[in-house]
Amino acid sequence: MLNEADTRRIGLRTPETRAGIIENIIKTGYVYREGKRLLPTQIAYTFCDIPPDRLKEVELTVDWKKQLAKIQTRSLSPDEFLYQINNFITNIISDTKAEMPNKNLDIFQSESDYLTICPFSVPLSFPSSW
Repeated sequence: MLNEADTRRIGLRTPETRAGIIENIIKTGYVYREGKRLLPTQIAYTFCDIPPDRLKEVELTVDWKKQLAKIQTRSLSPDEFLYQINNFITNIISDTKAEMPNKNLDIFQSESDYLTICPFSVPLSFPSSW
């Protein structure tokens, strides 16, 4: 497990990143303000219940940041990183779909009500071996 100093050194859990995240989750309807408190909505509870724990662990973010650093030093190709991410996501989706009958998804009435465009979207390219 990472300690607080490690997470701050790599840019996680800093006041700046926290403020942006908080504003985004308010804007998308996952929490609301009640005075000085932030309270989760039912959508937040449901949304947090859907993905497996491995997606919620800080170590995953740290691992991906390390891989991005390798891309900067050219010791890992961007296409290989994206290939690994794609495999990881494909497995997560498959596992999650298998568990879906056990999840309460009634809160998500219309997909378009909750989906937003990722501000960091970039065109993806994958190895030609696909």
